[in-house]
Amino acid sequence: MDDIKRVFAYHGAEHKTINCYESGQELTVDNVTGHSRIHARCGTNFLLVVLFTSVFVFSFFGRPPFFAADFDSPGDYAPPSGGPFL
Repeated sequence: MDDIKRVFAYHGAEHKTINCYESGQELTVDNVTGHSRIHARCGTNFLLVVLFTSVFVFSFFGRPPFFAADFDSPGDYAPPSGGPFL
């Protein structure tokens, strides 16, 4: 658990550094510590929004049919004709 806490601490430090850089200040420890660890364009926040939205939507509509594909025949693994693997 200590490793995960360290990862989140580094992640917050990255946000502080980005906020300092984007405000045009010099990247020093004193300047960075004065900034927020919250960043509007954080990818982790985006993933959490997508996760909760997906759980909400799929709880009403069920699983999409492409998740239930039957991969028993070898043709199912081939890329579509004219695809990027030609």
